[in-house]
Amino acid sequence: MNKILFSILLALFSNQLLAQSTFEGGFAQIGVGYQSLSGSSNSLTETFTGDPTTYPVTANISKINTFTQALSAGYFSRLDSNLYLGLGVDYNPVNTSSANETQLLDYSGVIGTSHASYKTSNFYNIYISPAYAIGDKGLAYLKLGYSSTKLKLTAGSDTISPGQVSAYNLNGYILGAGYKQYFSGNVYGFFEGNFNKYQNVNAATTACNISYCGTMGGKIGLSSYSFLTGIGYKF
Repeated sequence: MNKILFSILLALFSNQLLAQSTFEGGFAQIGVGYQSLSGSSNSLTETFTGDPTTYPVTANISKINTFTQALSAGYFSRLDSNLYLGLGVDYNPVNTSSANETQLLDYSGVIGTSHASYKTSNFYNIYISPAYAIGDKGLAYLKLGYSSTKLKLTAGSDTISPGQVSAYNLNGYILGAGYKQYFSGNVYGFFEGNFNKYQNVNAATTACNISYCGTMGGKIGLSSYSFLTGIGYKF
């Protein structure tokens, strides 16, 4: 009788370990969803050839609200009965749509207006992912790590040099949370939300026409949030 009971308990325990190991291993997934990006600037100024005065500039920046996508891969290791720790990478190879920026130059009391646009590209995250198993088919997880993207500014038709493009690499962090639900075998669906914040960088752009050159400088930055859903496979 004791041997039978021991065999049953051993079988149940083995099944529990098998269920818990459902989430351990490598994974690859693709997600689509919505993203909102907010550009920022501060301490903007502009100087002109032959003029020693530094003129203040105020920028009004529109948000980019766009469809987004991400290709992801990584690995989860089990730490305890229901606890896991993952390492992952997200990559989005597609440029975002553009949004407008209006620049107001205070030229000794006379306000001049010019326009530009901005968009981002080459977006990726590298992160660790603490996770907790919910039953034998669900996994709730966090994302904490490094993020990078390229910001491109394009001068408008009413600037000194229309169409001029300036590009800046922005580095920051990602904070996210999500949930994976396994359907059959190693196939799962997921949804997640992410927040990305990028540090301000010093930016300076010089543009010239046949008469003079103007240099605009200051700090620019970016933040975004996104919501993704998709499908993945665990190896």
